[in-house]
Amino acid sequence: MLACVANSMIGGRRNNWGAMGMSFLIWPGAALSLVGLIGLIWCIILAGKARKAQLDSTEMTARLQKLVALNMGALGLSTIGLMMVVIGILLG
Repeated sequence: MLACVANSMIGGRRNNWGAMGMSFLIWPGAALSLVGLIGLIWCIILAGKARKAQLDSTEMTARLQKLVALNMGALGLSTIGLMMVVIGILLG
């Protein structure tokens, strides 16, 4: 009985997810972050193409507004992926 009490005091508690913990979130989270990073790189490429096209002010504004939406989506996807990785590491 003393060993059980000592084990629970040290932090040897069992989790509800079995032996694997939440480590199953690490690889999908890394993949999601990679997709977000690819999206961010794609936004940079599209902005460079828009700059080289030398469009007038209204066309450039319209194109960059579409890019801002794509950029925010890619950034959000990357952030969610990184959160999944951190949660998987901390709870795994």
